[in-house]
Amino acid sequence: MKDDSIEISRKNLPLRIALFTLAVLVAVAAFTFGVKRLMGNEPGTVVIGARANGDVPLYAADFRLTYHFAEGSRSIRLQKNEIADCYSNSLDFIYKLLDPETVHEGFEGNLADLNRHLNEPVQVPQTLFDILTDALARSERQEGYSLYAAPFLREWERVCYGEDPEAFDPLNNPDIRDRLEEIARRCLRPEDCRLEILDAQTRTVILRVEQSYLDFLEEYEITAPILDLNALKEAYMLRYAAAALEARGFSDGYLATAGGLTLSLSGDKTGDWAIYSCVDGMGVIAGALPASPGMAGSLLRAYPLSPEDPGFYRLDGLLRSPWLLPGKDWGEACVRSLLVMQLGGDPVDCCAESLRLAAADSMEEFTLLAAESLADLLVWTPSSGNGRELWAAGPEREALLPAEGFTVEPVN
Repeated sequence: MKDDSIEISRKNLPLRIALFTLAVLVAVAAFTFGVKRLMGNEPGTVVIGARANGDVPLYAADFRLTYHFAEGSRSIRLQKNEIADCYSNSLDFIYKLLDPETVHEGFEGNLADLNRHLNEPVQVPQTLFDILTDALARSERQEGYSLYAAPFLREWERVCYGEDPEAFDPLNNPDIRDRLEEIARRCLRPEDCRLEILDAQTRTVILRVEQSYLDFLEEYEITAPILDLNALKEAYMLRYAAAALEARGFSDGYLATAGGLTLSLSGDKTGDWAIYSCVDGMGVIAGALPASPGMAGSLLRAYPLSPEDPGFYRLDGLLRSPWLLPGKDWGEACVRSLLVMQLGGDPVDCCAESLRLAAADSMEEFTLLAAESLADLLVWTPSSGNGRELWAAGPEREALLPAEGFTVEPVN
């Protein structure tokens, strides 16, 4: 915290951290992002898919690269193939490195290797060591993110994607609520599980796990990996893929993920980004923001973009879901949507800042956190109200253009 005079509530902190670690996954719904090009595909703009990979067929399922080809450029087909190769190879590599469950050939020392060799020193590659060091520091700050929340998140996903989400929503089912609270509590006990850096020079780490915690997971029939990057995994993958493209000089495009992350490459100069809000229980375009090279963004939302969004059901005429994460007492989150954007930004920083803000358990607390944020732009809609008031903070808020029928309320 930059201002020691601001007191942040620590009520039910372990549960809140675990819950809001999952918040970024709320945005999963085909490829509809809160930050989406308003202008559509122009001539020369192509969506480039990753090459199919029989070993890990889903390694790029949640990523999309949109690229702009200038008129008169050398063979677009040749360049497109080169970009697709670079994009595919980078995603394939980082996916295997960060896979928490499978040790792929040639990737000994990946995240799955750590999960397989509990309480044993493991030497990891430099790329993974840098990511783990960064993620560990963020996890230790307890600002809405945890490396150790995978067992809880798997259980939460099972609840959300079950056949009867209404029956299993913790708001309606005290048994499910108690079970999730206990799993969240145990996931975040440092005496049960912790990652330690043994030797930075040799990149040696150890995942220390107590037998009592393993017994607990067995008792609760949880088979999820103990260590995972969780909500920041997509952000680390996006950062790596973007760096690989930039290193080859492929910079005139933008990347987006199904989890609500976006990143404009350094040569991306066209278009606007759409800002979403929730009106009458559904997501609608509420405004626009001019795009700029290197812009990074992270969207969290607690509303459906269509009635077919998975996991939603109707309650008192409104669409609701266990994805509507609780701020406290298993009620609604204090904000319905939150967009964090940075110019020349880092998707990992944007995603982590989203989680930090979403961990607030009151609107007053959220507003205080937003006012101190270093993000260039924050846009949110409170859970109260009709969704037509966009609240904004940060130096770029003047650039936000509300759609007809919407207003922007600035926060200093």
